[in-house]
Amino acid sequence: MKKNKIIAIAAAALTVGTTVCHAQTQNDLLWPIRGQKAGENILLRPQDLLAHESNFASLVIGAEEGAEIIAPADGEVSSVSLIYYPGLFSCQTYGYDGETTADGLRRKLEADSSIREPKKYINGNISLKLKDGRKIDISGLRGDISFRSGQRVEAGTLLGTVSYVFQKIGQPHIALSMSKNGKSIDPMAPFGLPTTFKEAEPFTPPAILTREQANEDFDSFIQSIRECYPSLRDIITPEREAEFIREGKARLDSAQVHYTTLFGLIEDAFRADFLHDSHAWLQSSNPFFNARTDVQYPSVMLCTLGDRMFVRLVQPGYEAHIGKEVATINGVTANEQAAYVRSRTSLFDAQVQSTGAIQMLTNWWMQYRGSYWNKPVRLTFTDGTSVEAPFLKPSQVKAYTPRTTAPTAYYTHQRKNRSEDWSFSLPTDSIALLTLAHFHLNAVQMDAIADSLRSHAHIPHLIIDVRDNPGGDADCEEKMVRWFLSEPEPSNFTYQKVMSNTTYPCFAHSYNWTADMQPFEGYVKVEGMEGFYSRDISGELQATQNLTTSPTMHHQHHDAIYKGHLYILTNENSASAATDFPAHLVRASRAVTIGRETATAYHYMTALKFARLFLPNSHIEYQLPLVKAVTATDISERFPYGRGLLPDYEVPLTREEVFSSTEDVILNKALEIIKRK
Repeated sequence: MKKNKIIAIAAAALTVGTTVCHAQTQNDLLWPIRGQKAGENILLRPQDLLAHESNFASLVIGAEEGAEIIAPADGEVSSVSLIYYPGLFSCQTYGYDGETTADGLRRKLEADSSIREPKKYINGNISLKLKDGRKIDISGLRGDISFRSGQRVEAGTLLGTVSYVFQKIGQPHIALSMSKNGKSIDPMAPFGLPTTFKEAEPFTPPAILTREQANEDFDSFIQSIRECYPSLRDIITPEREAEFIREGKARLDSAQVHYTTLFGLIEDAFRADFLHDSHAWLQSSNPFFNARTDVQYPSVMLCTLGDRMFVRLVQPGYEAHIGKEVATINGVTANEQAAYVRSRTSLFDAQVQSTGAIQMLTNWWMQYRGSYWNKPVRLTFTDGTSVEAPFLKPSQVKAYTPRTTAPTAYYTHQRKNRSEDWSFSLPTDSIALLTLAHFHLNAVQMDAIADSLRSHAHIPHLIIDVRDNPGGDADCEEKMVRWFLSEPEPSNFTYQKVMSNTTYPCFAHSYNWTADMQPFEGYVKVEGMEGFYSRDISGELQATQNLTTSPTMHHQHHDAIYKGHLYILTNENSASAATDFPAHLVRASRAVTIGRETATAYHYMTALKFARLFLPNSHIEYQLPLVKAVTATDISERFPYGRGLLPDYEVPLTREEVFSSTEDVILNKALEIIKRK
């Protein structure tokens, strides 16, 4: 039966082959199966059907089990993992630590009773990044060859041997796909083959929905939050949820609903007064600027700091008002306007305040209510003066004043982080500075950082800068924590919470899960608590008196790479792993932090696994995190529940730092503290 199915697939491929696009081929890659000719034994090409699923971008190649797989080109190993595909468009990754071989990890899986998938189809995946930016992904590998992320390989290098990828293909095979800048590209032309690949056409959303369609989408959205988001009651009360639903239904109470109206409603859901989370966001592009032809710009730009509003930039003719504090806008007080601006902030966890503060200061679109556009705007200032400040058409806008002659240190730091993954320097003979732009560091980079620390272990003071660091790989972060701990870290017990240990009905509208999948099958119910947990935590909860003490030890004893004094710089953009990293070291009394509150909460984050969802009629896309990962339970004045990691030495956010200062005020504060020691 399986043989007949493969013959049918191959026949379909041959049929498609008669109508292929004969575009000019690149022919610059080696065929990945040693001993085969390019194009030999293709089982599935782009646009072929595998059962009811249409293959978009993969090239599936059959071979004898154990046949050798080689690198098609010179490249750098981007990632290695074990992976399982229940279908063409969903996968489960089991991880790879950069040291253990694919077969070694498979042997561990054989003994893991919690893994229910057919283990025959859990096999290695390797990603190679080429010099021109293309990335090649090959799945279906086995073997005892150990690859490390960041490692360079040459064309023809043995990567492993052929095993299996898709269950609906009974014979041994691999799957190869290619991408560039995150977008799928043709996997056939680079091998000199006529191609069947077709680029995805951009989706055009419907301009108008019926009342029934719009309400079905809104109901689907609310239901997905209830089903997926395990931190719901940490940030949204039942009363606020009911109020939001009433408000939403009222906005959709029309025979015809514009797409932009529904989009605006879903966008509002991810604001500060509802589902604010740094790992939950709207993925569809905002149609606002495309839908409106009357977008205008203010003659006086404002910024909000706390409950105070100031003039930031002006058009020519309004220079006298630069820096003035605003009392009212069209009679609305600055306090009231600031509350509105605060409600429009997004992408922050729990009760973190720093992220909203920087958005309020820098996002001038939020300073006006939107309804002011095309209307007169009267600003009154605290000095008793006032001015009419109209909005201008794009053709009327001239250069804003004041113009800085040099970039501020605040934004210079961000630009440096975008261009350098990490850096190590010596500001003085007694101080070293390690800057980490993110925690997506490959094994080669991690080795280089460790070598830098070892060679400078005699330096008495080390500053680690995780400002503007969005986080990354938890394994990378936890390994780095161990570089600085000689004693075990005092920690609370940790656990994970999800909303279901069976299926999630909303996955019927998901791009990365299917409705029959059970991603958290091993999680258990805890009496008296909502949701399901990674283990039975009831006894530990009772022992810790409802999450107020820290009884356990987290990291094993080992010898640290660096044992000198540690200072960690944080700010409102230190998120995810960039919050967890300093939190470990502060909890162990190993480091002090300088700067501002981190973007992610100290006690928990909602992350780890994600559902990419879409609404059935409008196809608005959004992401929801599925796991509440509790990383600490010690609640105190030092660690207030829901807040980010607060600094030991705070450097308050100011207009000068963001808009005009060329001095790195947080780094300067750290140098000053060290100098006083």
